[in-house]
Amino acid sequence: MLKKNQDGFALIMTIWVLVFLTIAVMSFTLSSRWSLAGTMNFKYETEAYYLALTGYDEAVRYLMNDNDTRRDFIDENGVFHVDRDHEPLNGDTPLYNGDVSMKISDEQARININRTGLQTLRKLLRYAGVESDSEDTLVDCLLDWIDADDAHRLNGAEDEYYEDFGYVAKNRPLDTVEELLLVKGYSKELLYGSDRYNAIYPLITTFGDGSFNVNTAGRTLMGIMGVSEIDMENVLRYRDVETGGLASVPPNMRALGFRTTYSRYLRVEVTAQAEKSGIKYKITAIVKRIPWKSGYRIETVFWRENVIYS
Repeated sequence: MLKKNQDGFALIMTIWVLVFLTIAVMSFTLSSRWSLAGTMNFKYETEAYYLALTGYDEAVRYLMNDNDTRRDFIDENGVFHVDRDHEPLNGDTPLYNGDVSMKISDEQARININRTGLQTLRKLLRYAGVESDSEDTLVDCLLDWIDADDAHRLNGAEDEYYEDFGYVAKNRPLDTVEELLLVKGYSKELLYGSDRYNAIYPLITTFGDGSFNVNTAGRTLMGIMGVSEIDMENVLRYRDVETGGLASVPPNMRALGFRTTYSRYLRVEVTAQAEKSGIKYKITAIVKRIPWKSGYRIETVFWRENVIYS
């Protein structure tokens, strides 16, 4: 009987040892696979990062090699051109080990939310579809966030409101458009659009002196700023590669903020993907073009990187 009990115990111990060994082997295998996957992801992410940098450098070279520093324009398809001589950078460009997508757009075809006048801000909110009873609150809250004092306007908000959320009013201009989401009343729906609102994100910026480039402003912006249909059509008919945009701003548009035919602040967006990878790397930069000798030198004033896993 004792012998049978010992044999049974030995069998049970053997089974448990096999179970533990199986678990250890499976854990090691799983760990190895995760480690290999992590290594491959790091490899693809690194490749995508350097591809994105290559695309950014290409965009900077394009902006520096401008043969007409007094005029930039977008064509009938909305693609940005530095002049009539160079092919624009827009869309996908295959490289030896991946793909790079580059896009250049004009910050001076957007409303500077830090510098805009009260009436323009109200027009922007009305375009978005904000109800009239919410308009005063959104205007006052933004102005309270930007101004230097702690006294809130009638419908505004200062520190006492934001302290419940763990922060205080900035009392300085916004650094980025996304910062609006910290301001009372401003939601992702309002910023990026929804069934309820038209998106304001494509129409606003925090860079530039507040003036608009007559050759790059879109229909929506011109409509918000009060440009007549006749003037709008007159501007748009010059936007082709043969003409290269207007050489001067129509006098009746100057009072509406359209004061230049070229731009100093531009947005560069580059998305890169390594070959056979689902990982993308995106660089978003705002650059300032500074006149230099026969062209421009470039100063990067904003930089953001994002890894996108698909």
